[in-house]
Amino acid sequence: MRAGAAVNGWSWRAAVVSICAAVAGLTAYGIGRWAWLDEVDVAAHRWAPEFPRRIPFVLAQLGFDLGDARGLTWVGLSLAAFAAWRLRRWYPLMVYIMVWVFHTALIQVLKVWASRGQPDTEQPLLGGIAGGTSFPSGHSASAVVYFALAGALLAALTGDRRWNGRMAAVAAVVTTLCAASIFYLGYHWVSDVVAGTAIGIAEWVLLGPIARRLLRVERPTEALT
Repeated sequence: MRAGAAVNGWSWRAAVVSICAAVAGLTAYGIGRWAWLDEVDVAAHRWAPEFPRRIPFVLAQLGFDLGDARGLTWVGLSLAAFAAWRLRRWYPLMVYIMVWVFHTALIQVLKVWASRGQPDTEQPLLGGIAGGTSFPSGHSASAVVYFALAGALLAALTGDRRWNGRMAAVAAVVTTLCAASIFYLGYHWVSDVVAGTAIGIAEWVLLGPIARRLLRVERPTEALT
């Protein structure tokens, strides 16, 4: 029975990863090739005000920073270190390092490969330039991965698996806020955000089960006692 459930679990995960990979791959392929995709990018970028008002700008910048990998890296490392100390196990740090290395390497490789400039700041056009860092949106991908990882760490720390679902909901809200902020500030093309979000989802669908298995606590009720 457990074997069948495991097979079914990986079947839907494979389907989700395939869909997300297809979305990201087709988006990357369509940039500069599909007129409708370029028109969507341009239309979304025109929505961003050239001189945003102070209060909306500050709020948008805060939303954008919620997906900043630099801040999320240190917050995640601190949580993993605390969980490792509290549970007297190295697994939380091992899981964190595994996710951090995979996520950072994947995003950086894709950015170098795509070499796409950001709107206005790096280039005014939609094509790629050497050294561009726009595709995919690292903020969107990081918001998904790091908040979901926080849920797994909190579940291990407290012995309450519901933290996985809670932080998945938080990840969805934060990713939406981050995406809206990106559009308002004009930092990315809309296709960058779509691809980044899809990549982040695919990453966690693949890494999540491994992370949760490694973080499994034998006696969860004693985690914080």
